Amino acid sequence: MDTLEELNIKGFVDEAIDPNLNIFDEIEKLKKEKNAVILAHYYQEP
Repeated sequence: MDTLEELNIKGFVDEAIDPNLNIFDEIEKLKKEKNAVILAHYYQEP
């Protein structure tokens, strides 16, 4: 199954993430690239 097909069927892509990747830095980078805001519930960790 290719990525687009998996996305259409599951609604998400089930792919391993590099354990050395700094997720917080990647989120900040994407926020700037997409001019986006991340919304979360009060009980979620930042």
